[in-house]
Amino acid sequence: LELKGKALEERIAAFEANWGMSLDEFSRKCAEGTLAEGVYSYEVEKDFWEWEQAVTLQRHYESLRLQWM
Repeated sequence: LELKGKALEERIAAFEANWGMSLDEFSRKCAEGTLAEGVYSYEVEKDFWEWEQAVTLQRHYESLRLQWM
């Protein structure tokens, strides 16, 4: 779990560095239509789904880790 968590943490940090914001802010800007790109593109949507998946898995692994402590 620690290795998976570390890999996900690095993946999330890469998305945050690339977009300059957290997933919550990215999601909000997408919904408002105020993302810097200004339009939805395949790359934006792909990043959103991969980023959300990484955050969701990280939370899941963390909850498992806490249960086993």
